[in-house]
Amino acid sequence: MNVKLPTLAATGVSTAVAYHFKCTNGMGWAICTINDATGELSVQSDWGTWAYRWNVRALGESTTREGCQVTLEEFIGARDPYGDPPHYGPSNYLADKLMPRDQRQEFSEDKTVDEILRRIIERRREEFIGADDARELYDAAKALRSETDLRDFVNRADEDAELPQWAFDRCEDIRYAPTHVYFILRDVIIPALILAVRERLAKKSAA
Repeated sequence: MNVKLPTLAATGVSTAVAYHFKCTNGMGWAICTINDATGELSVQSDWGTWAYRWNVRALGESTTREGCQVTLEEFIGARDPYGDPPHYGPSNYLADKLMPRDQRQEFSEDKTVDEILRRIIERRREEFIGADDARELYDAAKALRSETDLRDFVNRADEDAELPQWAFDRCEDIRYAPTHVYFILRDVIIPALILAVRERLAKKSAA
């Protein structure tokens, strides 16, 4: 099978600024590279590698340089390192751009079981099920905490005919939690980058 490969021609060269970080209370490092010309932010670290590219023309106008387009470095420095309202945690916007959704969250058996238990209590209060049935459902739900794999969790829940009928809807009750690497990117690397960018820009402005 003959496949015609694309041909690339160099169209230009751009430079970037790399911010280097190392852990001061343990092991770990990160290098965050910002390219204002291309709108690229890349993160290489002990915990993973991520990248995203913004349309530099869509970042808005600079608040410090009248009549000029804001640079990606300025855009990053202007973010709040400890919270991005209305998001639920620090630096969500940048972290969510960098990290794919399937890396940001993972199945939480504990949160899912808590939701099932909540439904059982609700059904009991509404008198849809009796006390003995509620107790059996409660015990069956608590036993699911040992199933850390989503498929195994659902299969085991389905083995109990009463759980899916009264307290477990696989389309609505599955719960997820942020992954460890997402916490590192969102709560450690991104805040450190924002503060470092602010310091560098302040020094450039004062020079």
